[in-house]
Amino acid sequence: MSSKLDLLIEVLAKPYKYLGNILPGDGTRKFAFQPNGRNPFIVIVKTHGGGKISEIHFEDDNQSDAKTGKGDAFQILSTVIQIAKDYVKKIQTIEEFWIIAKEEEEGSTSRAKLYKALIEKFAENEGFKLAKTEQLEKEGLFFVKYVLRRGNAAE
Repeated sequence: MSSKLDLLIEVLAKPYKYLGNILPGDGTRKFAFQPNGRNPFIVIVKTHGGGKISEIHFEDDNQSDAKTGKGDAFQILSTVIQIAKDYVKKIQTIEEFWIIAKEEEEGSTSRAKLYKALIEKFAENEGFKLAKTEQLEKEGLFFVKYVLRRGNAAE
C-alpha cells in the first residue's frame, strides 16, 4: 500500500465511540454508535461455525442500509472496522471474517477504493488476507461482501 494512501487512511479513519459487549460463542451481538447530530447506527456481528466465522454489517437506527449522504461514510466504516478489530482481538477462534458494506454507485469509485484500502489495512494488521469479494442484493440495494481469512485458514 502506498505511503500516501496510508497517510490518508490515518487522517480519515477516526472512528466514533461505540457501545456494546464482545462475547465469545455463536450468536448475534449488537453495537451502537451515534455520529454527530444523527440517528444512531447499529452494527451487527453474527458468529457461527463454532466461533470460526463472523460477519459484520451496519445500518442506521431506522434499520436502513441506504447511504446517508452526510459525507462521513469513511468515518462510519472506520467505526465498523474498529469494532471488528476489537472483536477479533478478543475472540481468537475467528478464522474468517466478512465485512458487508453498501456498494458504490455506478461510475463512482473513490469511496470503494478507500473502503477496500481500509479493509485491506485491517486485514493486514490483524493477520487476515482479503480472500475475495462478492456482490450481494437485498431488497433492491446492492452490497459488497469482503471475505477475509486468517493466513492459516483453509478455503
